[in-house]
Amino acid sequence: MGGALPDKYVFNTLKAKRWVAVEYHEYIGNQHKDSYGSNYSYDNTRWEGFYDKWKATAGQNFDVVYSIAAFEHIHNLNGCLESIHEMLCDGGILYAYFTPILSAQNGAHGFHPKEIEVFGNHCHLFFDYSSIQDHLVGQHGLDRKSACAAAHELYKNNQINRYSYEEYIKIFEASQFEEKRVIPIGLESFDTLYGG
Repeated sequence: MGGALPDKYVFNTLKAKRWVAVEYHEYIGNQHKDSYGSNYSYDNTRWEGFYDKWKATAGQNFDVVYSIAAFEHIHNLNGCLESIHEMLCDGGILYAYFTPILSAQNGAHGFHPKEIEVFGNHCHLFFDYSSIQDHLVGQHGLDRKSACAAAHELYKNNQINRYSYEEYIKIFEASQFEEKRVIPIGLESFDTLYGG
């Protein structure tokens, strides 16, 4: 899920007998499909579409789900983890490497409307989807359609979500996986960033 893995790593190091890449269609250019061979397939219907097809066809379970740079972009991560758990074999492993949105330079992958940039990095966290529209209309005179488009780009874009590290922990703790290990790398707390 997410990220393009080198074929040598997948087949020689992980020793995969088959490999399915689940990715947004925007990233098909990252998949070097010609070198992967016949044991590789690519699905661009996101995890929801892939899971629905897997379920409808009584698909084979997987030993490993390996995800790079994807979990921070999944809006319904709870549902995704439930589906992954169902698709794994008994004793199967989910490995994910990803970063919370607060790790991005401005917390929003550059999707801040220019009208709120005056508030500084991560300023979108002080708004929700509706209140930022009201702010853009009331304080900056944007029409409702433009304000809605700006809010959509900031909150609903495929490239972004708003989970903090603490929210990820709650999601993982609530998942069905028996054993959970979370190893933070370079973690800064909300209090550290904003002075509590």
